[in-house]
Amino acid sequence: IEGTFYNSLSYFLSAEKRINEHHALSLVTFGSPTERAQQGASTEEAYWLANSHYYNPNWGYQGGEKRNARVVNDFEPTTILTWDWKIDDSKKLTTAAGFKYSMYSSTALGWSGDAYDPRPDYYKNMPSSIFDVWDPAKNNPDYLAQNPFLLEQYYDLVDYWRASEANQQINWDRMYFVNRQNEAAGGETLYYQERRHNDQMVFALNSAFSHDLNRWGKYTVGLSLNSTKGMHYKTMADLLGGTTYTDIDKFAANDYGINSTEAQNDLRNPNRQIGVDDKFGYNYNIFVNKARAYGLYEVNRGKMNYRLSAFAEGTTMEREGLMQNGRAPENSYGKSGQAKFLGGGGRLGITYRPTGAHILSLNLGAETDAPLARNSFVAPRMQNNFVDNLTNEDIYTAEASYQFRLGDFSGKVT
Repeated sequence: IEGTFYNSLSYFLSAEKRINEHHALSLVTFGSPTERAQQGASTEEAYWLANSHYYNPNWGYQGGEKRNARVVNDFEPTTILTWDWKIDDSKKLTTAAGFKYSMYSSTALGWSGDAYDPRPDYYKNMPSSIFDVWDPAKNNPDYLAQNPFLLEQYYDLVDYWRASEANQQINWDRMYFVNRQNEAAGGETLYYQERRHNDQMVFALNSAFSHDLNRWGKYTVGLSLNSTKGMHYKTMADLLGGTTYTDIDKFAANDYGINSTEAQNDLRNPNRQIGVDDKFGYNYNIFVNKARAYGLYEVNRGKMNYRLSAFAEGTTMEREGLMQNGRAPENSYGKSGQAKFLGGGGRLGITYRPTGAHILSLNLGAETDAPLARNSFVAPRMQNNFVDNLTNEDIYTAEASYQFRLGDFSGKVT
């Protein structure tokens, strides 16, 4: 896809120390810093005008070089420390502690004031914005004869799109020119490139005890803890030739006025001047803590295998606003208070092997889980409000399968 690129590096390191025949410690760390430019979805009209379904509206030339407006940077360094304790030949305890710091961000174009939308496939740049070609009342000879300028404007845009590849792409040089001209006239940056961050800091602890009761049965019980801090904010990636930008909400400014309280993204720092790498727009954290106790019992009796598992889980969820938004001054800054959920469930599995070439299995499950954090808040970039009547999700599962081998032919039906 033109205008895209992909750069990635991976690393992996592991080490183990055998203390004695009963105890061992192991450490593993890995990560893959990645940078990738994205393709943008567009409309069938844009693909027709560009004469390609590989058309990508996310890039354009700047100084003769390709530049993509939407670039993802992703890096999740992870470390896991594991202690294996072989209590005796039938009992084992495994405990692992893990830490991950996920750094994910994606850039995007932004604009304010009376700046024209810089996206090449913005609907007003399309021929279809002149008149609805699918409307029989307009797309007919009589109507067009009475309004000849519409057809002329329509084909002017078609010719513009097809005259040059540059007309189908982002005009970076124009945005730089507009910003410098506007600042020279006493204004500020109109076009910019922002970076939207979705970072996570995760700590997890899991301990599992397993016991082989005899040659037929064994069980495992365990406890897992998980604490996640999600950090969501925007930073200024590039002022595109400009030097000043005021942190206000352009949509609220259009509705309430540029000097209104509602236009302020942060009432604690009104009309703050933003530079490259400064946070602006929104800034909040989401905290999710989980504790789970679980157990598994398995029995192998000749041709039959039975598995029974169950778990109980508690979850807390909370938003912490780091900006006081002008449209929600009373419930945007500070903590929302915790939403608490208690869940659990179980699964039953049965496998029957009449012969080595035929396997029948049945699995049934039912559980109730806490909702995902991303589905639990109303407009989390602006306020602390939870979704009304937020409750657990009920999940029921059933699976039956038949696996077989007939000579050189094998298969599975599920």
